[in-house]
Amino acid sequence: ILQTPGFTPTLSMQAFADSLVLGYPVHEHTFIAGVKALPAGHRMSVCLGDEININDPERYYHGHSSRCTTLSVDEAMNGLERLLEDALETHLVADVEVGISLSGGIDSTFMTLLANDLRNTRHPLVTFTVADHDDHPDATQAACIAAMVKSEHRTIVMSFDDYLAAIPGLVMAEEQPSSLTGLPAYFL
Repeated sequence: ILQTPGFTPTLSMQAFADSLVLGYPVHEHTFIAGVKALPAGHRMSVCLGDEININDPERYYHGHSSRCTTLSVDEAMNGLERLLEDALETHLVADVEVGISLSGGIDSTFMTLLANDLRNTRHPLVTFTVADHDDHPDATQAACIAAMVKSEHRTIVMSFDDYLAAIPGLVMAEEQPSSLTGLPAYFL
């Protein structure tokens, strides 16, 4: 887009304001005025021939939700567990090892425990933790969970120099100014 002849990029003040308040541009706004982001759950095609044909964005994902007032708390919890199991099972289908980013927090611990129960036994579960030193509390907790499920666990220690060196790649991958919160995952 930036290479397009005759296009002079300017800052979208709306996206800039949104990023200051919320940490990211909202909806279809990008940091470049006049350039829109594709909404979540949409796709579009661009065909280059004698001329450029751009199709309107098409929604490919239709999420739905409805409130059910007849479920008990136990039924709702069992239903949620089944949904999480179904979602995780689709992610565990692989001909190779499957890796899980294990931070030692509640979410990744739960997913690791669930994945361990559901996984194909042909390949061991592999877990990864990114920390700034070996004794980081999250790394210590993650190592305990990894030992519980007997996963092949790797702790990746990021030095300050590693952190700084990864910033340009993260910004290029995100294609927008970054809050750098995704940097450990990018480094991994």
